[in-house]
Amino acid sequence: MVASGDIRCLGICPIEIHNPLSKTPLLSFTTKEPDIGISTSGNYNRYVKSKKNNHLINPKKKHSQNNFISITLISHLPNADLDAYATASSVMPKQKAYTFLDSLDLAYVVLESDKKKVVSKNIMIFTK
Repeated sequence: MVASGDIRCLGICPIEIHNPLSKTPLLSFTTKEPDIGISTSGNYNRYVKSKKNNHLINPKKKHSQNNFISITLISHLPNADLDAYATASSVMPKQKAYTFLDSLDLAYVVLESDKKKVVSKNIMIFTK
């Protein structure tokens, strides 16, 4: 089943994070317990005239961001918070984004613009 970028698992859920560069999921896991939220923000599938102009705009530079292809957050935090954090970190410089995400009670799966996948060290808190 394909779902949106924001999901709340009311029970134990199998999850596959979409990889926009491949038919193979970026990561597959099962949530460890009920009431876990998953939110993804990405610069793919939503453009203005060309792929160069994605919908994630860096407010300081006033143009589309290109540091990350997608950022997925996993946590018990409310989905509205996860969505806001995923979008905000998507437009930050890389180091600032990782520092910000590491300061929060969540795990992340990031696909960087160079196609490198980064998974937070604490992902096993929320997944099995």
